Amino acid sequence: MQNTSLTEQLERLSESKGHVVSSAAKEARLNAESVDFDSFAGEHTRNMSDIELFNENVKLLVAVLKHTRFDEFVVLIGQPQRFIILSFISGLTRGLGFALGALIVAGLALTAGGDIITTLLQR
Repeated sequence: MQNTSLTEQLERLSESKGHVVSSAAKEARLNAESVDFDSFAGEHTRNMSDIELFNENVKLLVAVLKHTRFDEFVVLIGQPQRFIILSFISGLTRGLGFALGALIVAGLALTAGGDIITTLLQR
């Protein structure tokens, strides 16, 4: 009973909003109503191997997306302020790490170079 009522309400709503729906959508709906889905039963068994192959490919894709943490990236892109703040902090730490590493390498080079220069000057 409730299904029928819901179907009737949807029909009335679609009729009242008919000017919004394109003519191509109306034609597609009429074509979909005229299709006999029982005729697809034979194709269903024939296409099972295709469906199984598709399912395997989807499982592989899901595994790849889990491994790459793609969902976390999508969430991060959806929050631009958080993305900007995290990018800034990441860049700041990389810059500080580079500066500290360059300072250590320069200090070691100057220390080793200074010893070599003092040794050469003393001769």
